[in-house]
This record gives sequence, structure tokens and C-alpha cells, in this order.
Amino acid sequence: MGQEARVGGRERAFEGGGAHDGYNLKMINHAGVSSDKRGEIEVELQAILDEAFDASSDSVFVGWGAQSESDTIRLHHVRDVGASVIVKYMERPPTLRPGIAGHTSKRGKLVGSEFYKDVSVMSRGKLTATTQSAKKTAGLVFHECLHNVAPGFSEEQIAALGGYGKSPPEAVMTDKLREHMTTRIATKRPQHLVKP
Repeated sequence: MGQEARVGGRERAFEGGGAHDGYNLKMINHAGVSSDKRGEIEVELQAILDEAFDASSDSVFVGWGAQSESDTIRLHHVRDVGASVIVKYMERPPTLRPGIAGHTSKRGKLVGSEFYKDVSVMSRGKLTATTQSAKKTAGLVFHECLHNVAPGFSEEQIAALGGYGKSPPEAVMTDKLREHMTTRIATKRPQHLVKP
């Protein structure tokens, strides 16, 4: 007997009382973002992933919560570049430039991805911190997922996928993005775990 759940506006059947054949994308809230805003980001991101997997028998389930070993992809949502959990907790931390909206690093077999609540943008010749809409944030999260499933790819290689692969991401799904995400997510990569 299976359970059913509404995910991204579609019914999904889960076999065996909750177990399923889908992938689990977990966002961890380190930025103190309200539950309403988290919900908006989750809905927008689920729609992007549903579009990416629309021709696939697989699916991705999006949610916020505590870190779990079952996370296929784990993304840390932090205040800004200065609050980076990758820099703070990963071995051989990278140097992150101001103004980026997210980052993914690989150290050994471990992959760490994060995205930022406050993003610096150029406005009238000045760098200003702003919070992006849920839709733009979801596009950014998907962009970091593209890096997470292929941590050896450069920014240029991800950008060549078009649409969400570009920096900043453009809200367009391409066949190259679909192929990249649906095939590369199948390889389980240990995800960065932040110890509280």
C-alpha cells in the first residue's frame, strides 16, 4: 500500500509507506528566513525541477529542514558571502568574491553548496545589498544544483547549458539542462554537513 503526496501540483505515489524512487533536495535555513518566504522559494524551485524532470521517470522532492544523510543535494541558505558555511567549515576553504549569489565547492569527495539571502548588486554605480524574489532565488538554487551534480564543471561549462546555467541565471529550461540534471543526479555525492 502506498501513500500519495501533492508535489509541485502533481500527485506522486510513494511505495512502502513513504519510501520513493525520487531524489531529495534539502535546503537548510541558516539565514533566519521566514516560513512564508521559504515556502515561496520551495514552490518555485519545485516547479523548476518538475520541468527539468518532466520527461524522466525520476523526480526530485524539495524541502527545508534538518540535514540528513538521505539528502541527495543539500544547499545551505546563509545571510551573505561573509556568513559562508563553506568557508567556515570546509577543509581548504575557497576565497569567495563579494557580489556572488551562491557557491558550490568540492573538497575530496565532499560537495558543499550554498546560496545567499542578501546579494550585492550594482545600482547607480554603487554596490547595494538586496534580497531577491522567491522566483529568482529558486533559479539561483537550481543553478547551484547544476554545480552540485557536476562539481568538476567550470562556471563556463555550466553557462554553456543555457538558461538557468547562465550567471546570473535566466528563467529558461533547455534540453541541455534537463540532460545534465537528470543524468548526473544519479551519482550520489557526499554533501557538506554543518555541525551546529
